[in-house]
Amino acid sequence: MDPLCDSQDRRSGFTLIELLVVVGIIGLLASIAIPGYARYKRNGVDSAIESGLNSARIAMEAYFEANGYTYVGTTEANLATKGFRRSDNFELEIVTTTVNRYVLRGCQVGGNFPSFLYDSNLGKLAPDSSSCP
Repeated sequence: MDPLCDSQDRRSGFTLIELLVVVGIIGLLASIAIPGYARYKRNGVDSAIESGLNSARIAMEAYFEANGYTYVGTTEANLATKGFRRSDNFELEIVTTTVNRYVLRGCQVGGNFPSFLYDSNLGKLAPDSSSCP
């Protein structure tokens, strides 16, 4: 019996159809997963902005007590002495400071909104369409 003519001697491997089916399945799974990942990433940036504004708010209240119960004249450097630490890519803008009110804007690229505002009179964060300077 000649080994070169043996019917059992077949080349192993994948056919073109099998490879195309596998590539198609991977493409379908990627088209489902990538938009979901992008949404989670944007939500993570929004959470980072909210966290940064919360840290600034706490430092602002500490500054208020230490500065004779007024917010006037607050700067980011003043807030740093009260524990505020700006994370990478986070921008803080002190929009308004009066004797008994302040407004902060936090920005970071890649979120669902360009920025978030915190108004001490309202006591809550709100999405904002403005961007930081």
